[in-house]
Amino acid sequence: MTMLAFLSAPENLPFTVSLAVMMIIAVIEGVGTLMGLGLSGFVDNLLPDIDLDVDINLDLDADMDLDIDGIDGADVGSHGAFTKLLAWLKVGQVPVIILLIVMLVVFGLSGLGIQKFSYNYFGTLLPGMLAVMPALIISFPATRLIGSGLSKIIPKDETSAVSHDTLIGRVAVIVLGTAKHGQAAQAKVKDSFGKEHYIMAEADMPGKVFGVGDEILLVRRVSGTFMGIENTSTSLSGS
Repeated sequence: MTMLAFLSAPENLPFTVSLAVMMIIAVIEGVGTLMGLGLSGFVDNLLPDIDLDVDINLDLDADMDLDIDGIDGADVGSHGAFTKLLAWLKVGQVPVIILLIVMLVVFGLSGLGIQKFSYNYFGTLLPGMLAVMPALIISFPATRLIGSGLSKIIPKDETSAVSHDTLIGRVAVIVLGTAKHGQAAQAKVKDSFGKEHYIMAEADMPGKVFGVGDEILLVRRVSGTFMGIENTSTSLSGS
């Protein structure tokens, strides 16, 4: 089997698509960075705040339980399984786009490796869904391991741990789309350290419409989306 035939085989579709998506994300991130619209920062700000001081332990038993010390029943609503998984994968210590690229690469290459092994030793490719499972099992711990290494070499600054809620009361500028009540647009806002954050924001009051370049005062946050009102203060600016 030629390499082209191997890569284009239907059984390998999940893995070739994974690698293709990885390349598309990398290109978008590169172009966005050049244009000043970093996809990584935007995605990071859409995710829930993660307490980096939480002690996370992986219980490697048959149930693959994720146990987080210090979280009692009263905190379940604010620290769900999704947030636990993100913290375990080093989200918050490494930009989420980098982790996503790592996971897509590991998943794609490990899947293709499994299929190559199957073809070389058994003369046939595994069904796609059968090969996906071991590739996923490899991807998660590998992403965590690589993320741990990256977290030690990626430059950090004191603004990385700023909570999204501290952005309330600051002025944001709409950079993409139109913000209405019930319809969010992309906006950028600077925190107290001068670092820019890309967020999703909508008008707090019905009837208000904000377009690109308009400044809004962030007054509250609902399910990851910031609510804003018209900035009428000349002393405040989002630029």
